[in-house]
Amino acid sequence: MNTEYVAYHGTVLSKIDLISNTGKLLPSKNDDDWLGHGVYYFINGLNNPKRSAINWAACVNWDKTRGRFK
Repeated sequence: MNTEYVAYHGTVLSKIDLISNTGKLLPSKNDDDWLGHGVYYFINGLNNPKRSAINWAACVNWDKTRGRFK
């Protein structure tokens, strides 16, 4: 039995062309990332998945040193 999901992925602007042109998402490799190594998706559940992906992208694009988005 196959199950189909609608999933959203938040990312930085610099990765959009790579994802659009190749269809590939590069897994996170940082030890301090949210849930470890991997690619993160948001699906229906506790929150609005599209809004969660947008918020995630905003968070990873925030430059805390300059106090603005990259």
